[in-house]
Amino acid sequence: MDTKKEDKINDKNEDKKQILKDIKSGTLERFTFTTGHSFAWKKFVKIRNAENKKLCSFVQCTECKALLYFKEGSGTSHLNRHKCNDNQTEGPAFKILASDTVASIKESVTRNIIKFCATDFVPIGMTSGLGFKSFLQSFVILASKHGNINVEDVYPSASAIDRYVRNFKDDGLRKILENFRESLKNECCSASLEVIGSGGTNHVVVTMSLHYFDKHFVLAKKIIFTTNIDERNAEDVVRQIVHNFNVFGGEEDDLHRLTVVTPNTDLFKQALQFPFRRIDCAASKISQILNESIAQSSTKDFEEIFSNCQSIVRLIENKDVQPLNIASQDSGTWKGKILMLQSIIEQYDAIMEFLDTENKSNIKFIKRKAEELLQFLEPFMEAASDLSEFSYPTANRIILWWAILNDHLKKSECYSLELKKILINARLSISSNFQPTMDDKINCFLDPRYKFLKMLSDTERAEVVLAVQNLLKSIQCDVNDNGDEQPEQVPPNKKARASVYESNKSDVNQYRLLNKPKSSDKGDRFKKYEATSSDGTENDECDIYLKLPSTKSNDFDSEADVIKCFWKSHAKKLPKLFQLVKTRLHLPACCKDTEIQLKAKLDLKCLDNFMFIRSNMTDICDDF
Repeated sequence: MDTKKEDKINDKNEDKKQILKDIKSGTLERFTFTTGHSFAWKKFVKIRNAENKKLCSFVQCTECKALLYFKEGSGTSHLNRHKCNDNQTEGPAFKILASDTVASIKESVTRNIIKFCATDFVPIGMTSGLGFKSFLQSFVILASKHGNINVEDVYPSASAIDRYVRNFKDDGLRKILENFRESLKNECCSASLEVIGSGGTNHVVVTMSLHYFDKHFVLAKKIIFTTNIDERNAEDVVRQIVHNFNVFGGEEDDLHRLTVVTPNTDLFKQALQFPFRRIDCAASKISQILNESIAQSSTKDFEEIFSNCQSIVRLIENKDVQPLNIASQDSGTWKGKILMLQSIIEQYDAIMEFLDTENKSNIKFIKRKAEELLQFLEPFMEAASDLSEFSYPTANRIILWWAILNDHLKKSECYSLELKKILINARLSISSNFQPTMDDKINCFLDPRYKFLKMLSDTERAEVVLAVQNLLKSIQCDVNDNGDEQPEQVPPNKKARASVYESNKSDVNQYRLLNKPKSSDKGDRFKKYEATSSDGTENDECDIYLKLPSTKSNDFDSEADVIKCFWKSHAKKLPKLFQLVKTRLHLPACCKDTEIQLKAKLDLKCLDNFMFIRSNMTDICDDF
């Protein structure tokens, strides 16, 4: 762009900013131009000096508040071409209100919220969610566009809403079923069952999700149904799952082909036996390790810490102290306990000052022991949280967290005697509950950052490579199906815990040195028997894969890009390995996603619809 033109554009942008400031301060005023014959003046207002009435060189759109250049006496064709959607960013996003106006509005809104909740018997807590606020915001936007309209005239009927949800869900399930059929044909799909809440007496609410790579090699997680199961009856679990899967459009044989990740409970173990292919949730195993470690240690010190934490939370909540913000314990989960402990330690000084003021001497919170316990627990929570992530492949990370937690449990010298007891029990528990399988090792091998499996011995690494080579023998791949996009250059992300296991240049050199052919005193007597490229030795995909340049996390912007960018760019060079990746790395390590709080009693059909909408709204209906 010409420098003079660029400077002229920048000057205009600065002028627009100044005009908006002057309008806000009252120096400039807007007025409607009523004598013009152009249609544009039904949508635009002119701007002039409030004192001398001198016209400004800009006009403003009455709908989107965008400023457009207009010289007096010129034509209005460019004003008629103006589209609000294209220029919304030019005007201010929201009007800035005075503090006394904000206080007045808040008081009015509070009264109306209470009136709404009392009229329709809606819990007040429901009005604090982002969904309800977004709903209200839609009416503010409509009012700015259409003026003071009657809500009754534009509000849809219950039957219309129900019809919209039904059509939305039918269209969405149809698209998911098409993707499912395609991915299942190539064995590139898995599933998970997640317990999300209580469904009444002896019943729990369970959702089933499908996990697969879409056509762009992006990991997808789609909830296909939500149902109620009897937690005492394994037969009811199978019956409900098969029935709802059939309603979705699948067959029981399809269900048997899926690897299903479930909570590590006797109910699912008993229900989903052969011919089902069930594996345990890794996050459940981590919680089991902590539960066993604490229970077998016979120490009350740490039980008292959590008990005192709960007392502090109750005091803070009852007094509504500001700016203290303590995380409440969430249903007794380890995640809730750790977050509560973390927030109390971070605000320890302010809390102690508050407790002294209230003379709460009966609460004894020893900060040193609390910090020590948190130091021990945090890696477990980080592991469970990371493995529960569904936005990127996690099956390849089980062995990484197994190695990191094992290293964490070796650091016993920095802990007190009480915590050492828990640590020793944790070592025993992790050796029996969290040992990686060959599948876990293969999945980690397929992550290019950790292909050298530094956490394993030489013998174990050789076994993994041999297992992969055996799997490749049975793979028939169509080269045309492989991606050939090159990875984009993206900014680095923060250093991860598992970076110690990432490949580097020395690993590649060491591998080449170990595989360098040795010279023979017999000359070339047996040369005709030596392997050549035509024999496949140099074309062995595992060998090629291991000799590729090292790949590290900071080469990519996100975890999802590591798998997607690397394997799409090497699909033609390593076609069988690429097929193996597609059939394995969609599998989640855990079935547990972000915990959902059911804030109101919903019937099963309504809950099923809501869970589906939460899972699919951005992918199926952008304007929902």
